[in-house]
Amino acid sequence: MRSMLADPLAAVADDVDSAHGSAALEALSAAELAQRLQMLERQMRRCEAAMVAVLDHADRRGVFSIDGHRSIRGWAGATVRWSDAETRDRCRTVALVRDVPDVATELTAGRIGVAQIRELARVRANPRVGDRLVEAATTLIEHAENLPFADFRLVARRWEALNDADGAHRGHEAAHQGRRVSTSQLDDTFHLIAQFGAVPGAAIAEILRRFEHAEFDREWDDLRARVGDDACTSMLERTTAQRRADALFAIFQAAASTPAGAQPPEPVVNIIVDIDTFQAHWAAAASDVAPPPADAADVGRRCETDTGIIVDPADVVAASIAGHVRRVVMDRAGVVVEMGRRQRLFTGSARTAAMLQGRRCLWPGCGRDHRTHIDHTTDWQHSGGTSPHNAGPLCPHHNRYKSHGYRVRRDEHGRWHTYHPDGTEIVAA
Repeated sequence: MRSMLADPLAAVADDVDSAHGSAALEALSAAELAQRLQMLERQMRRCEAAMVAVLDHADRRGVFSIDGHRSIRGWAGATVRWSDAETRDRCRTVALVRDVPDVATELTAGRIGVAQIRELARVRANPRVGDRLVEAATTLIEHAENLPFADFRLVARRWEALNDADGAHRGHEAAHQGRRVSTSQLDDTFHLIAQFGAVPGAAIAEILRRFEHAEFDREWDDLRARVGDDACTSMLERTTAQRRADALFAIFQAAASTPAGAQPPEPVVNIIVDIDTFQAHWAAAASDVAPPPADAADVGRRCETDTGIIVDPADVVAASIAGHVRRVVMDRAGVVVEMGRRQRLFTGSARTAAMLQGRRCLWPGCGRDHRTHIDHTTDWQHSGGTSPHNAGPLCPHHNRYKSHGYRVRRDEHGRWHTYHPDGTEIVAA
């Protein structure tokens, strides 16, 4: 055991020593700093794998009982003073590694991040579907190695929800039954507290987002009229939270001024569902029987709003019958149906289809979802069509980088790749 731990830990110590010191770091170029950070991240992953291995051996041998601890959690907390959350996460990872040894291999090699491993371990700890994770492990590990964490977490939670249909349905039903709103006033401050189930909550969030964007546009236009091209967001008078509060007040004002019985605009919420999931739950609803269990090895199933809120498929069927949502069917790469090369700009249905593929800026490390542009992956002047296959969201800042030699592309699996002007890819550790 001593020799097994000594080599990786000695390597980590050497790497940390070489990275320490402002003088040494000051001499590094931007590319070298990025490489150093990636190297340290990989070594941190190796440390995590080594700690999980220690916990595994300590648990198997029952060493925690020597000092009177009742479990490996108590032993770990007493030995290294981890927080409850750290201890829980690493003990969950021990259980995951026992079921899926490839996780330890990939973590030790530095190819998969600690956050991704802990998300997999959380799913493995679900008592209703954890034992099915082994069937999907290979594909989920591949996603963990290639996707930004937020996207991977969504993939993992899609799989969990659709394989835990009963538990997810009960959770959504409980959330719906627990919906409530309360108001109160303390001194000069008014408080509004509300909670809803996923589908009405998604609709509320979308309405609030639209009103908030309108508040921003109005304030930005006023600022541009006063200072011209020198305008920047730091000069705006309101904070994001203040604009959101003003947007909520505007919603109430609009509702109060709307005649009773007026028809609300539809659809407000776009719910994205793969065709297999929708058909299975539609047939189940029609025959009043439980839908068949999902294939545990299939991680391509999905049922969520276009902002990533997981939705119960049964609610989607009910909402479709009532006409309150719009269904969007995508292929395995997450692309909406082709819409053809008909116009220069992404407007109307073309923009809607492109936005349904993701709102967040695709630039590595950005993820901004406010005021994003729909950009041609292959530029229009280079015969790039105005179609979902050739569309991706970019924030205004990163959209400008396309004119400086940077380029982006989406591969056949729906993953985005960004390249420097010299052709090298921006790659994360």
